[in-house]
Amino acid sequence: MQILDKDKNDPTVVNLSSVTLNNKEISLLHKGLKFTPTPQSDTCTLKSELSQFCRKLRLQHHFHKDDPNLDESRLSEPEYLVRNKSTFTPRAGQDVFLDGFITTISTDQVQNKPFKSNLNKEQRGPLNALKNTSDLIIKRADKGGAIVVMDTSFYQENMSKMLSDKEYYAESSLKANDMILRKNQNFMGAHTNILHTEEVEYLCKFQPSSILFWTPQNPQKQGYPRSC
Repeated sequence: MQILDKDKNDPTVVNLSSVTLNNKEISLLHKGLKFTPTPQSDTCTLKSELSQFCRKLRLQHHFHKDDPNLDESRLSEPEYLVRNKSTFTPRAGQDVFLDGFITTISTDQVQNKPFKSNLNKEQRGPLNALKNTSDLIIKRADKGGAIVVMDTSFYQENMSKMLSDKEYYAESSLKANDMILRKNQNFMGAHTNILHTEEVEYLCKFQPSSILFWTPQNPQKQGYPRSC
């Protein structure tokens, strides 16, 4: 274990890995995992967010109660408990002032303004090294708020040990997942008289997502002292 000096207000850093961290890397870790480097300008992201903003403006205008062009049938739509996100975007031409504003901000050239980074050049190198290495895992301890640096193999071994506990975890097969999905679809099909189409689609037509799993780390349980 590497003993890491720190200032009074900095979080404790416990290095359980086989890698010896240099002073610059230690200094970065002492900033804490909530520290956010000043982001650089991203033109693509800015244009995407600008497009979403323009869509929200059109939606606000389209569904405004005082809008004379509002589709009255939408006012009587039932409120759904759940539904998939809509991709509807109102067409242009409903308001000349709104169209002019959106055209102006959409066609205006996006310029990258200079920014002052909260990291110097000497710190950005170690930051990229810690971020891109696949041999280390950096996590917050479950108690005390310390930052724990571990070898990836050590972290994976701990996760495997936790998942092998049959009292809390059980392996699920793909066939079991398909069976649950079919039961869900059959149940929804038998209750279409009380469910809206949007609710059925939300509950039956969805894209599965991976579950994030992590194991908390407590250096004291590993036999290491608190003040590292």
